[in-house]
Amino acid sequence: MGLKKDLLLVLTIESVVLGVVLGFVIRPFNPSNDTISLIGFPGEIFMQIVEMMILPLIISSVISALAQVRARDARQIGIVTVIYYMTTTFLSTNMFPENIIQATFQQVQTYYVPIRPKLHRQNGTVVNVSEVVFHKPQLTYTNEMNVLGLIVFCSGFGVILSILGDQARLMINFFIVLDAIIMRWISALMWCYPIGILSLVCKNIVDIDNLTETAQALAMYVVTVICGLMIHSLLTLPLLYFIVTRKSPFAYMTGMLQALATAFGTASSGATLPVTFRALEENLKIDRRVTRFVLPLGATITMDGTALYEAVAVIFIAQLHNVKLTLLELLTIRLASFQDGTALYEAVAVIFIAQLHNVKLTLLELLTIR
Repeated sequence: MGLKKDLLLVLTIESVVLGVVLGFVIRPFNPSNDTISLIGFPGEIFMQIVEMMILPLIISSVISALAQVRARDARQIGIVTVIYYMTTTFLSTNMFPENIIQATFQQVQTYYVPIRPKLHRQNGTVVNVSEVVFHKPQLTYTNEMNVLGLIVFCSGFGVILSILGDQARLMINFFIVLDAIIMRWISALMWCYPIGILSLVCKNIVDIDNLTETAQALAMYVVTVICGLMIHSLLTLPLLYFIVTRKSPFAYMTGMLQALATAFGTASSGATLPVTFRALEENLKIDRRVTRFVLPLGATITMDGTALYEAVAVIFIAQLHNVKLTLLELLTIRLASFQDGTALYEAVAVIFIAQLHNVKLTLLELLTIR
């Protein structure tokens, strides 16, 4: 078993490295769009298979985990988890979906509709003409799974099963067996990860237009983002782990190597979720009742790296367009990126667009546009 885990870890890391190498080898030949699509085809199939497993994985894991713990323990786990995630992100309106079936394939998203001022005529003369374009926030549904809403529903479902106890034993056993089936299926799919990651990494590198010029133009931006991510991942989070547990964070990170490599190759928290389950439960021996509740929630509502690079991106683009940002505007961008904890709504990008059009958003509006 140990040999298999080590082999899979080595293959995952090698697939990332080999994907980068092959990407740079193929680039000079200027492959056609069809060729690039064929290179990324295994990766696309891989991502579709993984995404297919996310819904049953979340439902079975969250319900089975909370149904097997006492209601008091479930409440304690929930409180600690929410407090931790609330330190890095705000929750969104998608916590409570109005239709649980619809939540499996759609979620609410805020977008801005440009509204141009009307022209007023007086005695045949146009008056009150303004070049300012206002943006009105509107809610719409996007074709993406509302994972957060599903987690909230499944959490309540699991806690109630735990309270019912023997009365709900048949239903509890059903979700326990369903969870075991899904994890066995995912264990078999793990061996497809190296092929999918290699394909995705290679395709992304080949598909970049004018790599040298792009790298030169974005050099400082890339360096800034990477430095921020390194500080956050190698200093802030390990320090927080050490303060809470009084244990070495580097031993913990060693057990997470395969999950880290998968996250780098796929750039998807959902695709990495099954690997993270396995790493925590098999390598680090963490109670599965904790991982099955904490991980799906964390993969949905906490995206520290997203908040970091979005804030840097807005400031970088503002500098390119010679837009002078005041201290208050910088703090506003930081606050918006702080609350942008899900991939549901690009708050920072909208704020920057609003700044370009001289639209001033109040602090209350920033907190309620979700």
